[in-house]
Amino acid sequence: AAEYGGAVFLFADAAKQRRFCAWPKMFLADEPRINALGMRLGYVIAGPFGHGCAALASRLGEAYGFDVVDVKALSERALELKPIDAEVAEVAEAAEGEEGEAPVEEPTDEPRLFKAEQEALQEGKELGLDTVVRLVAAALKVEPNIEIVKQHGLAVEEAKRALEAAEAAGEEKPSHIAVDDSGEPQIELAEPLCVPARGFVLCGTPQSAEQIQALQARLRLDFERVMIMKFLGDEPPEPAEFFAQQGFGEQEEVGALLEPQMANLESLQGLEGLRVEEVPIVATEHEQLLHIRKLVDPFYPVVLDPAAAADVPDPDEWDEEAAIAAATDEDGNITEKPERPVIPWGPCGPYCPVTLKEDDWLTPGQKDYQHTFGNKVYALANEKASEAFIAEPSLFVPVRAAPTVPPPRLLVTGPTGAGVAKQCELLSEAYRIPVFRVEESWRKEADERLSQVIAAKKQREKEEAEEAERQEVFGQLREMLQESDGEGSGSLSREKVEEVIAKEEICDRLRKIKFPVSNPQKIFELLEYDETATFTIDDFMAGCLAKSKELLVAEEEEEAGAKAEGGGEGDEEGEAGGATAEGGDEGGEEDAGPEDDGLDDEQREALYVEAMRAVLGRHRGACVIDGTFFGDLGVELSDEMAAARTLQNLLVKARRLPDLTIILRCKHDLAFSNTHDAAAIDKEDEELCELAKAQNAAGLRAKLAVVHLVDDERKAAFKAFAEELEGTEEDGPPDPLPEAPEDLSAPEEKESDRARR
Repeated sequence: AAEYGGAVFLFADAAKQRRFCAWPKMFLADEPRINALGMRLGYVIAGPFGHGCAALASRLGEAYGFDVVDVKALSERALELKPIDAEVAEVAEAAEGEEGEAPVEEPTDEPRLFKAEQEALQEGKELGLDTVVRLVAAALKVEPNIEIVKQHGLAVEEAKRALEAAEAAGEEKPSHIAVDDSGEPQIELAEPLCVPARGFVLCGTPQSAEQIQALQARLRLDFERVMIMKFLGDEPPEPAEFFAQQGFGEQEEVGALLEPQMANLESLQGLEGLRVEEVPIVATEHEQLLHIRKLVDPFYPVVLDPAAAADVPDPDEWDEEAAIAAATDEDGNITEKPERPVIPWGPCGPYCPVTLKEDDWLTPGQKDYQHTFGNKVYALANEKASEAFIAEPSLFVPVRAAPTVPPPRLLVTGPTGAGVAKQCELLSEAYRIPVFRVEESWRKEADERLSQVIAAKKQREKEEAEEAERQEVFGQLREMLQESDGEGSGSLSREKVEEVIAKEEICDRLRKIKFPVSNPQKIFELLEYDETATFTIDDFMAGCLAKSKELLVAEEEEEAGAKAEGGGEGDEEGEAGGATAEGGDEGGEEDAGPEDDGLDDEQREALYVEAMRAVLGRHRGACVIDGTFFGDLGVELSDEMAAARTLQNLLVKARRLPDLTIILRCKHDLAFSNTHDAAAIDKEDEELCELAKAQNAAGLRAKLAVVHLVDDERKAAFKAFAEELEGTEEDGPPDPLPEAPEDLSAPEEKESDRARR
């Protein structure tokens, strides 16, 4: 090891360490990379059915400038070219028929196949071992290695025979044959081996230990890593079912093909000296590529494992007295004055780099989500941001320039009457930035999202009801088909099926689920039954269930065509009927409560948080945010939802904390004066008191209908007295009329004083 420039470097041996120490800059001119000039690292990406391998190999090749060798694509292309032996035959025939040199077709750089290999591929057979080796060799331009290695093997065998003959004759070994410590002959290659021009990636091949050993032995290729696509995780999907869903065939067929492939891939892990890694099949292509790059590239930027990183100091928990006591020796002298620990922040400081990059907002990170990257500390706002940073930190950390500071967002809030709106206007004028009323925009966004949730719920319920009805109708159709099968053979003719479908008891129900009973020909066309076909009931029903959506589309197209031919008759009537129906719905729902959105409290809170993220997105530039957020004061909510809908909770969880929060405070009397007209309140109350004192029930009723400043509790008291004056319908007003209570006729305090309290 050697230390240079504040970093530690490790070396393979002392000689290399000395070379570095003599001239460090020579080895640090460029950043280390696996695709440096002269490096020819080989990699393999393989998996069942080659699923996703080609795309991943292509992206890995683009990232590092590697050559990508797709044996499957090479073999498909070779099928389009002339076979090697056919071309040789044409050249020979041309040479026999003409004097002089025969015209030879221009050679191609693309790999070729022999005619027998092409025929085998066309018959669906797998590529032979020799074919795989030759295709890979041609793609990497190392074809001469096949013959060089072959001749070297023959020379070694010949040397072995010479050694054995000398030993049998009791003679010394031939002097021209060198042997190693174990007595094996050491024969040099006849000529140097060809090497790939650069690093390379084989995708889809090799698929077995035999193939990779052949590539290593016959081409002398070295493989740095072999990545195998596998089902990982605690609850992986069933492989056959997964690949069937991906379109590789029926599940049973896929299962039969999958078993030997998985066994061959497993055999790769048993090869000595081969570094095999696993890549999750069930992941996005980007996630898979990230996983592979972290496996193959030791220089890929990653977050340090907490076990390997230095502990992040916590200045808030630093105890100065304890630190001084620890630094004091036995004589009472302070050996070294302790200093408050400082966190080595990265360029984003204590703010979340993910939120800054994605949303252009400064959001403080949390202590629970601190990570070390490049010897600097980064704090993330929540678990989701932490996972994104760990997956690919270089996306969120500026490399050279300092991060761009987002525009300032100021929040002004305070109790009712504190003058929040006025202060927002003044700040807006002073700094020439707009005022943003967050409550209004947030409620609109949240309502739109809830409407979408309700619409999706209705659509889901509708589809579930239609599916249940469809299953019920098809069940009834099956029973009727079975009843029509008098012989119990389980098979019916086409005419018999048409007869059953035409029955009135099933016809109406089939028509309701858009089954083409009016034109059974559509059914048989989709199920590919001709006019003389006989088929089993099970096959027919399975086909109907599988093709029901296509049958529905066919029926709708037919209805649309018929409607167009009819000139659109009845359109106006239908529209009028629809309008009437809609009007009826509105009338029926006028007094109905809010619709059930099907969300629990946690899901509803998440929706509210996303709504806040949307209205305060990166598009929201510099602004003064009006933090008035009291629209729920008159709404009954559970304690949990009341807390979830607070402005503070929404801003924190949405990672939308303002850069500066101004909280206005004012005395109670001033807040009341700013929001209420005491004189108007007292005037309304005095008018009601006069009517109550005069025992004027009709006047009280009329006045209560127009007052709006007196509080609801007091209005209820006046209403109750008016009802007492009116009496009952049977007996009429009481005689004599009751006197108004003292608090309604001559209250001791003004109504504005009560409201002020």
